[in-house]
Amino acid sequence: MDLRAETTRDRSRSTFVIIWFLFLAAVFSVGARLGTKYAMARSLAWDDTLMIIAQSISITFAASSGLGKALDTLAPDAVSSFLKKRAWWTSVEIVNIVTEFGFVFMYFWIIGRLQISILKRTTVLAVFLTRLLVVVAAAAQLAVFWAAYPEADITQSSWLMVTENAFSKEGAQARVGSFEPAVPGSGSGDDAALARLGKKPVLKRNFGFMTIMGFSCTILITWEGSLIGGPSGIIYGFIVVWVGTLSIFATLSELVSMAPTSGGQYHWVSILAPPTTRKFLGYLTGWLTLTGWQALVASGGYVTGTMIQGLILLTHPDYINSMKNWHGTLLFWAVVLAGFSINTAIGSLLAKFEGLVLVVHLLGFFAVILPLAILSEHADSASVFNTFYNVGGWQTQGLSFCIGILGNVFAFLGGDGAIHMAEEIRNAAVVIPQSLMTGLTVNGLLGFAMLIATMYCVGDIDAALAENPSYPFMAIFRNAVGSTAGAAVMSAVIVVMSFSATTGCLASTSRLYWAFARDRGLPGWRILMKTSPRTSIPMYSVVTTTVIAIILSLVNIGNATAFNGVISISVAGLFGSYLIASSLLLYRRLRGDIHDTEPDDTLVNTVDSSLTWGPWRLRGLFGIANNIFSCAYITFIFFFCFWPTSVDVTPQNMNWAVLVFVVVFIFSMLYYAIWARKVYSGPIVEL
Repeated sequence: MDLRAETTRDRSRSTFVIIWFLFLAAVFSVGARLGTKYAMARSLAWDDTLMIIAQSISITFAASSGLGKALDTLAPDAVSSFLKKRAWWTSVEIVNIVTEFGFVFMYFWIIGRLQISILKRTTVLAVFLTRLLVVVAAAAQLAVFWAAYPEADITQSSWLMVTENAFSKEGAQARVGSFEPAVPGSGSGDDAALARLGKKPVLKRNFGFMTIMGFSCTILITWEGSLIGGPSGIIYGFIVVWVGTLSIFATLSELVSMAPTSGGQYHWVSILAPPTTRKFLGYLTGWLTLTGWQALVASGGYVTGTMIQGLILLTHPDYINSMKNWHGTLLFWAVVLAGFSINTAIGSLLAKFEGLVLVVHLLGFFAVILPLAILSEHADSASVFNTFYNVGGWQTQGLSFCIGILGNVFAFLGGDGAIHMAEEIRNAAVVIPQSLMTGLTVNGLLGFAMLIATMYCVGDIDAALAENPSYPFMAIFRNAVGSTAGAAVMSAVIVVMSFSATTGCLASTSRLYWAFARDRGLPGWRILMKTSPRTSIPMYSVVTTTVIAIILSLVNIGNATAFNGVISISVAGLFGSYLIASSLLLYRRLRGDIHDTEPDDTLVNTVDSSLTWGPWRLRGLFGIANNIFSCAYITFIFFFCFWPTSVDVTPQNMNWAVLVFVVVFIFSMLYYAIWARKVYSGPIVEL
C-alpha cells in the first residue's frame, strides 16, 4: 500500500509555531532558574539551555523535512528517512523513563539519610515523588507515538507527541526563581542619594532593573500599539518616531540620572531654569506633566474597555446592532477599578506583577506574530513600502505624513513612567536610564516587526473596518488564521497587555500627584501628600487619579468625539513638559553650568544648589547634538498634535485637544494667581 495516500490536512505550520512558542517559554523559565542560581551560587550551568536549543532546532528541521505534513506531499525518500527515526524516538522515551526512575531512587537515598522526623521526611519525599508524573507522561507519549505507526499518515499523526516530548523533560526541570535578588544595603545608599536632593525617603524601593524594565515595556506596549494605531501607523513614520523617542529618552535619562525623584520634569525644570523664572516654569511643567499622565490613564482605560467591546463584536457579530457608548464606559470603569485594586490592595506586589507582565509581553508577541505571518496570505512588497495615503485631503503628501505620524507617537507614549516611580527603585540613578533605553529598544524592535507583519497580512482593510470599525486588527487576525477562536485568543493577548499598561499608568500618575502635592503645587496638597503607614503607598493620590479618570469617562457617554479630545491631550501635555525640560538642559549644558562631582554631603540638583551630572550621561558633542535633535523633534510633534485629521473640519473630526489644553492651562494659571504662588516655591528641601 502506498503510505502517501491522498490527504488534505497539513500541520507542519502548527508544529513550527507551537515548537518555537514553547521554546521561548522554556527559555524564559530556564533563564529565571539560572538567574536565581547565579544570585545564590555565583556560577552557571548551561546544559539545560543547550538541550532546549538543540532539541528545538532539530524538531524545526524535522518539520521542514516532513514532520506534520501529509504523506502525499512528501517524496518517497523523505518518507523513508522519517520512518528510520522510529527507533530514535522510542529510545528517547525509554531513556526519559529510566532517568526519572533514577532521580526518584536518588531522592529516596538522600532523604532517607536526613536526620529529621518521620513526618517531615515523608512530607519532603511526597513532594519529590511528584517526579513520577514525568514517568507517566513519558510512557503516555511512547504509547501514543507507537499507536500512530499503524496509521497511513504517520508523519501527520505523530506531530503532537514529538512537540510535547521536546519540552516535557526540560519543563519539569525548569524552576522559576526570583527575577532579581534583594541587594543588601541598597536602600541606605538610595536614601542617601535622595537626601542629597533634599527629600526624605518615604516610599518602599520594591523595583529593580528587570521589574522596572517590565514596567517601562508594558506601559509602552509598542508592538500592541502598532496594531491599535490603524492606517496612520505607516512604516516610515514608525521609524521617525522611534528614532525621535530614543533621542528624547536619552535626554530624559540624563536628567533622571541627575535627580531621580518622582517629580520628574517639574523638579528638573525648577533646578535648571534661571532664578527669575524657575518658580513659574516649574509649576507650569508640573501641570503639563500631570495633565498628560492623567489623560494617559483615561486613554488606557478607554482603549482597553472599547477593545473588550471589539472582542465581543469579533465573537458575536450581531452585537454591532446594539453597541452603545455607555457599554464602553462601563467596561472603562471595570478596567480602571481593577487597576486601582492592583495598585492598592496588592500594591506591595506591583513590582512582581510588572515582572510577570514583561514575560507575557514578550511571549505574547510571538504568540501573535507567528500565526499572523505564517498562516495568512501576504501582500507584495511594493504595496507595503511604496503606498502612501492622503485620506485627510491635505495639500501635500508630506503634510499628510506629518499629521498621520501622531498615531505612531501614541504607540510610544508613556515610556517615561519609570521616572515617576524613581523613589521606589533601587539604584535609581543608574537603573532608570538603563531600563528606559533598553525598554524602548526592545519595544521598538518588536513594534517594527509587528508593523511589517501586519502590513503584509492586512488584506482588505475596507472589509476589516466594516467588520470591526474600532479595532480592525481583530478582523485581520480572523481572516489571517481562518478561525474566530484563534483570532479571539490573539486579540485577548492585546487586551491583557493594554490593561497592564493602564495599571502602570495609574501607578505613575499617582506618584506624580503625590510628588507635586509634596511640593505644594496642587489643590488639597496636604491630603494628597499622605501615604499609607502600612504599605507606604500614596493612597489618596491613587484614589484621586482613579476618580478623575472615571469622571472624564462620563464624557464618552454623551459624545465619543469630545472624549477623544480629552484623551488626546496626553501627547500635548507630555511633549510640552519634555520641551521645557530638554530646552533648559541644553541651555545649562552650553553654559557649562553642570559639574561632574560634588562632595557626598553636599546638597545637589535642587533649588539654590549646584548642578552635577549623574552616573548616566552622553558626553561632549554627542550629548549636545542629541539634546538639540530631541528639542527639534519635540517641537515638531508638539506643533502637529493640535491639528485635525482632515482639511475639512467638522465637529466629528475636530481635534479638541487644543480646547482641553487651553482649559487646563487657564485653570492652572488661575489657581497659581489666587493661591499656588503663595505656597509653591519649587521642590522643597525637607531635610
